[in-house]
Amino acid sequence: MGKCTERFEDMSQRGRLRLWQQDDGDIVVQVIPDPETGNPGCAVEFCTSGGKSHRTLAALRELMAAMHADNCDPLLSGSRGEFHENMPVIEGQTR
Repeated sequence: MGKCTERFEDMSQRGRLRLWQQDDGDIVVQVIPDPETGNPGCAVEFCTSGGKSHRTLAALRELMAAMHADNCDPLLSGSRGEFHENMPVIEGQTR
């Protein structure tokens, strides 16, 4: 059956981040934009100052650090999930 949790972002009323843990332990990340913004992009924003999701923001920073470490691991280089630092921001998305 798996587990699911969501967290509303700080910059809109209904934009949110959804994490699904499947029965096999895999995690699926889904970004759900606020339909009222008219932005079809897939981005949510958790703010450092004035935000209401301090633990979520901290966990996302940890996730970012873990992804960076995986990308720097020579045993994993060239794998499908390779990430390039300083990649361009796609219009409608924030870093």
